[in-house]
Amino acid sequence: MANQLIYLARCSECDIGPQTHISEVRKYFGKDIILIGSSAIKPDYPLKETNSRFKIYSSVNTQISMIKIILKLRLSGKCSHLLHRLSPDDGLVALVAYILRIKYFIEVNGRFDQDLEDRGKKSWLQKVSKCLMNVNCFAAKKIFIVHENLIDYIKNFKATKKCVVISNGANSIEIVKIEREPGLKYVGYLGSHAKREGLDILPEVVHHLPDNYRVVCVGGTESECALLAHNFKRKGLESRLELHTNQDRATALSILSAVDVCVHFRRPIAKQTFSQGMPLK
Repeated sequence: MANQLIYLARCSECDIGPQTHISEVRKYFGKDIILIGSSAIKPDYPLKETNSRFKIYSSVNTQISMIKIILKLRLSGKCSHLLHRLSPDDGLVALVAYILRIKYFIEVNGRFDQDLEDRGKKSWLQKVSKCLMNVNCFAAKKIFIVHENLIDYIKNFKATKKCVVISNGANSIEIVKIEREPGLKYVGYLGSHAKREGLDILPEVVHHLPDNYRVVCVGGTESECALLAHNFKRKGLESRLELHTNQDRATALSILSAVDVCVHFRRPIAKQTFSQGMPLK
């Protein structure tokens, strides 16, 4: 038990990252893993390998609660390495790892600058996030990224030599196909409702399509889906919209299995490279 890796992963139930990245990370480190995550991480969490290789220690949601568990494990001699799946506001964990002399590694699965901009965060918060990212990149011995395109992002922090590309989890899974009403055409969308994604133009697009076209959207929070439904209703198009909030990957692909085409509206961002790779997962 003394030579273990702590994997911090704040995630939602629809997030496939920890399910697949753990296996990739374990191959790299060759160590057993203590998984500390958000409320989505439960004892029956579907890991890619057998559960006997992992210990799911606790379900936590804040950096402070994570740090308390790290301290407890370190003092009991159960933690030698720490891998942190970053969020835009993470910074304290890197400092704690440095103070406790824990070998620190980070996982980056997107561009935090784009994420904060899309969510309308104030410029000073974006600057704070950039400073925290500098701290994490400086402290990390290795940076695990889920797509080679993120190397351009890590260049901003002068840490590209530390990058290791791991699988983004897009492995093949069995899909249960859904039957759709014959005679209708279905347009599918999978993703977030961030401004960058361009879903605000979808009601206007559907307005100009023939009456036999329907839209199936998968992704977004309940409030985001409610706003999109409201915009469709304003144009009298509510009967042509099928909405689903964030789903696990298998369910999302099952819902979209019978659509005729998937659409992607992403707006380009000035002076920035393309980010997370393929638009349709």
